Amino acid sequence: MCAFVLGEYAAVKQQSCLIIAAAAAGLWLLSAAWRTKKRPPPVPALLDRVGLRLCAAALLAGFMLAEAALRPTPLDSYLDRLQTDSLNVSFCGQIDELTTTQYGMSAVLKDAAVKDGSGTYSTHQLLLYLEESQDLKIGYEIEAEGKLKAFESAANFGQFDFAAYYRCRGIDYQVQVKRWKVIGQGGNGIKGMLFSLRERAAGLLDQAADGDDAGVLKAMLLGDKSALPPEVRELFQISGIAHVLAVSGLHVSLLGMAVYRLLRKCTGSFPVSGFFGFTVTALYGMLTGSSGSAVRAVVMFGAGMLANVLGRTYDMLSATGLAAILLLAAHPMLMFDAGFQLSFTAVAGIGCAQLVQTETAKTKKEEREGVKKEVKSAAKRGAAAAAKLFQIPLALQAAMLPVLAWHYFQFPLYGILLNLLILPLMSMLVYASAAAMAGSLIFLPLGTFLVGTSHYILAFYESACRFFLKLPGAVVLTGRPAFWQVALYYLILMIWLMLSVRMSGNARPHIRASRHFLLLLLLPLLFHYPERGFTAAFLDVGQGDSIVMELPKGAGVVTVDGGSSSVSSAGEKRLIPYLLARRCGEINYALVTHGDADHYSAVMELLDQMAPGQRGFNGSVRIRCLLLAGASSGEEAIQKMVSMAEEKGVEVGWLTAGDRITAGDTVLTCLHPGDGFEGETNEASVTLSVEYDGCRMLLTGDLEGRGEEAVCRALKGGTGYDVLKAAHHGSKGSTSEEFLAAVRPALAVISCGRNNAYGHPHRETLDRLEAAGCCWLSTAESGAVYVRIRNGKIWAECELPSDH
Repeated sequence: MCAFVLGEYAAVKQQSCLIIAAAAAGLWLLSAAWRTKKRPPPVPALLDRVGLRLCAAALLAGFMLAEAALRPTPLDSYLDRLQTDSLNVSFCGQIDELTTTQYGMSAVLKDAAVKDGSGTYSTHQLLLYLEESQDLKIGYEIEAEGKLKAFESAANFGQFDFAAYYRCRGIDYQVQVKRWKVIGQGGNGIKGMLFSLRERAAGLLDQAADGDDAGVLKAMLLGDKSALPPEVRELFQISGIAHVLAVSGLHVSLLGMAVYRLLRKCTGSFPVSGFFGFTVTALYGMLTGSSGSAVRAVVMFGAGMLANVLGRTYDMLSATGLAAILLLAAHPMLMFDAGFQLSFTAVAGIGCAQLVQTETAKTKKEEREGVKKEVKSAAKRGAAAAAKLFQIPLALQAAMLPVLAWHYFQFPLYGILLNLLILPLMSMLVYASAAAMAGSLIFLPLGTFLVGTSHYILAFYESACRFFLKLPGAVVLTGRPAFWQVALYYLILMIWLMLSVRMSGNARPHIRASRHFLLLLLLPLLFHYPERGFTAAFLDVGQGDSIVMELPKGAGVVTVDGGSSSVSSAGEKRLIPYLLARRCGEINYALVTHGDADHYSAVMELLDQMAPGQRGFNGSVRIRCLLLAGASSGEEAIQKMVSMAEEKGVEVGWLTAGDRITAGDTVLTCLHPGDGFEGETNEASVTLSVEYDGCRMLLTGDLEGRGEEAVCRALKGGTGYDVLKAAHHGSKGSTSEEFLAAVRPALAVISCGRNNAYGHPHRETLDRLEAAGCCWLSTAESGAVYVRIRNGKIWAECELPSDH
């Protein structure tokens, strides 16, 4: 399985082939060392030769399957030639999935053919958004018109990558459908019936339970998360019990084993009961949307049934590997999906813990043979029971921690304890919810009565989550670790596992205990470590501004502006993920240059998600001091911001020209506006000079007109700047020739939205920058721009490839 995954990874990341080859060789050597534990010399030599050939074949198969899956479609090539990511098109194809949303319905169209004036271009699957689709059914062939768009790629470090998310699922583009008609009613009968059954079951839960409970139960039983309350999703995720909301092995095994045992009693046949048990679970997996965790659970259940029928021993790790190969063979990019990684690392962690327990039990049994049984004290028995109780949860957590750190940048410190509380009630919750659905079908008040058990269990879950989140250090901020850290973490974990098995009986107790010191090496590998020196990130927030400066030597974090007029919830989607991914749980100074929403809306989100009087990181980023322009104190937006800051216990400061902040070796100086300055909102933008290690940056907000003139007077006779944040998103009304002559920048960074309605950056501004000998970068083209200063040298990096 590892060789197959490495082969697919090599196809996706072809520049990493040498590293992958080394990793494959290392895995083979580790497996060879494992096999020599209890086998005579001739056998492992043969197995090594056979194993090497099998690994090579799996590596090649994975590489070839991924290469075929990643080959560009004709539609990809056509859009690349046009150099566009959106197009008005007509198209046709067959409906493969339907999902009800709060805005209408979404549908997945397979075998799609897209047409425009130049021809017809095929692609794999399209995601359609439809306002009216009451007559649409799975299996229908449709012809439609709409606007085709590429999914949004991550343009900032830590941002959720929608393009990668849908690419993992084999969906290439999205289409906002304007008109459609059915041209054929042939179809997928099983999928269609299962969709109707799912909708009927969802309707029963909606009738029996109240809104929030119904949304949670539909997500948990039916895989339908369209009505899942966002606050419940966030609460469960940050507490470490988000798996409760996913269809997983528990649901599949409860259903499958119920059918299997019933048929065993009725027929007495292993093959018949095993076949129908697997068939029912496979249909249930399809009904819930065939998520990665559901497919994994179905495959593993099927492997267990096959082992029972054949009279063989079921091996969890082998079944997990089989499920991974089947899923990745169909969708190679799933290996990068958070859900896939969490599902498989969790099961692998449980399987490895069971393996260690089995080997330890065998060793203890061998040691006790012929020896009088030791009478243990109650304390020793209690300690042994506690160790056994925590062994599997600890193994599960250890396996999942790097995935949580990589995708969510944090982990719950008390997640193990919380899971020990909630897991015993999971079976009861599933049974009670299923009974409520069945009861509602017979008599609605009966369903309402039965769903009461589910309601109280869910209420207990929420109360337990909130209790643990109030404990000190409930959420540990890790940031996103580097790839080499994750690889080293799992390598050390594998070595520890190998030593645990090999030392189970052949080493003295103190030697066996010494292997646990390896686990201490894992903790530092979970954290993001910032680069040395100074970093300023000009984030891509669409049509808006957001700058994050990480000051060297632990001097803190300073943000300048944060908002957008084109991206809704820019704080939640762009600014906060970046801060968390960089392990910035606290902002020392949050500066807002002026009162336009595209410069402060994300800052308002940060203030809103803070707890009153918050100290340190508790899952929410904390602002210590809010800095505003003294000249803007009378504006309504500024007053509202001040009021919210005071409610949250955030210090508020007012800046005027000449004010200076010294943080370590970094000096921030306010150049504008001065006392008594009168002008338009943009003209009164705070202009900040940043100096570190002989390098200088000028940050200008939306400065223009009289504001530029005032800054020119302040800079008269001074030295130039290395980096200029071009004012007002590159508008032609700013960054005048006189201003550029005073600033003399080597690089200008323009923050604006792609294809924005204002035409920013204007060609006139770019011409002035180029005439002044200034290079420029735009977040619309390059994504986030990172300016780094180290040892007196300054350079810029872009999140996305750029021509400038």
